[in-house]
Amino acid sequence: MFRNNPTTGNFSYIAQINSVYQCTLPIFINQMNQAIIRRMVNSNDLKIGITVSPLKNTEEIKNLEGTADGILAAFIFSIALSFIPASLIVFSVKEREDQVKH
Repeated sequence: MFRNNPTTGNFSYIAQINSVYQCTLPIFINQMNQAIIRRMVNSNDLKIGITVSPLKNTEEIKNLEGTADGILAAFIFSIALSFIPASLIVFSVKEREDQVKH
């Protein structure tokens, strides 16, 4: 929503942004401010530049990511190892089911 108050010369706008993409908010604000400046000056030559760069991950976040990766790897490995005894037990269960004696 965009509002222009001609008596005071104030411009205001309300932005509804998808917060999944972190870079959309500064880009949208840049585009709106550029449109306001072009409307006030009546020139298409004016441009506002923007640079969006995320902050670097802290050591705590890096450690947390490493821990999550380790837990996931251990979980997948434990599932893989559970198939070995299950494949050996099948024969014993089949013998018991068929009443086969040695």
